[in-house]
Amino acid sequence: MFGLFWHRVLNRKIPLVRGFDDVFLAPHSRHTEVSIDDIRATKEITILAESDEAGFFLGMADGGRKIFIMGHPEYDRVTLDGEYKRILEKEWISRCRKIIMKITTAKTNRASVESTCKQSVYKLAELLCIPEHPV
Repeated sequence: MFGLFWHRVLNRKIPLVRGFDDVFLAPHSRHTEVSIDDIRATKEITILAESDEAGFFLGMADGGRKIFIMGHPEYDRVTLDGEYKRILEKEWISRCRKIIMKITTAKTNRASVESTCKQSVYKLAELLCIPEHPV
């Protein structure tokens, strides 16, 4: 999950969220998830902000002595841009490798055409996929 998502404040009386707008944008960048239902089932955690799309964003426990954040409020526009480009590059490299795997595992009766095609695709893949950046 990556992007800016709309969140809503759930408990305005808690000092930590007093300065927040009722709804606000916050960035998320993660490959894992903690279910909002699991967090709701944990009576020790007070959910302070959540999103319909991104789920849990901000919560607290022990009267505010423990704070939990599932987003990246520290990301500025430059950091978000870098994350976005990194994810695009990673997805592109992954797609290139998947195409190569399909070609190398595909069976065809036209061996000479396949051989020529493979050579062309490998050359293209070498130009597009940077080997120093593992997927």
